[in-house]
Amino acid sequence: IAEVMQRAGCPVPADMQQLVDRMRQRREQSKASEHKWDDLPKVLMVAEKPSVCKLIAEHLSRGRMRWRKGQSRAVQTYEFVAWFAPAQMKCKVVVTSTIGHVFGLDFGCNKVPDIADLYWDQCKKTIEESTSKNRIVEHLQELAGECEFLALWLDCDKEGENICFEVLSLCEGIAPDNVYRAHFSALTEPEIKYAFNNLGRPDKYLAQAVDARQELDLKIGCTFTRLMTRTFLNSALEKFRLREQRCLSYGPCQTPTLWFCVERHKEIEGFRKREVHRPKATVLIQEWPVELAWAEKETFDAARARGVEGRIGAVQHATLKDWTSTD
Repeated sequence: IAEVMQRAGCPVPADMQQLVDRMRQRREQSKASEHKWDDLPKVLMVAEKPSVCKLIAEHLSRGRMRWRKGQSRAVQTYEFVAWFAPAQMKCKVVVTSTIGHVFGLDFGCNKVPDIADLYWDQCKKTIEESTSKNRIVEHLQELAGECEFLALWLDCDKEGENICFEVLSLCEGIAPDNVYRAHFSALTEPEIKYAFNNLGRPDKYLAQAVDARQELDLKIGCTFTRLMTRTFLNSALEKFRLREQRCLSYGPCQTPTLWFCVERHKEIEGFRKREVHRPKATVLIQEWPVELAWAEKETFDAARARGVEGRIGAVQHATLKDWTSTD
């Protein structure tokens, strides 16, 4: 309003001019504070999910982080200044995340004369479709180009360790000695701060174990899927009337699990109702009635249950050999 009045040649009231001057001064101070820490070393911290990224930034900055724009709209990036123990000084910390695995696995040569040849095929890493669509690779590479240190905050399991090395492969400009791994078991503030102050190193053997499992899943799953499709598809179409079915899929994990589901379904279908007998007896201990249960708990044999109760009923006195308190 003050600028419009000045352009129109109208005098600006003194109190309004003072307010405008204060706003301009604050804006200049804000711009100066933004560039105050530009000379500090930078630490890139990468989490596995955007929600975890935000929690880490909030806990370590006490809510005083600044959001910044990045290459990807699917993940957020936060900045703050904190003491970084490996550097033994204050650093500018940049926190962002992936959206799960960066790379997938595929065959080097998918078309082979014999499906058994896939077992000897050299697999290759490919960028996941969601990763490519959301520009995660470009996002991480841009941030890594600004930073001297890398702290990996991926989930603390084998899959998380594997994603650590996927992220590491995109951060080639950061020296190996400046790469650290955070180990945490919860997203509470004490746990996050302890992990930040006690950083370790990523474990390549855990990551390689996941690589091996992925290759086995791919080769076993694809070869058995193709074999089952060639062998049983026509029979399946005829028996189950699946007109649009083009593939019979085999999963190294899912198919054995399906077997348990089928067996359980058979048990349920074949279940027949049977009476269960649980012999019990009530005795007086110091004039207090106490109900005793049978050591074998229950039986389907009605005659046996009646026999046990009959023998108990014929006894007038019993000896208490042992007891335990549950209080």
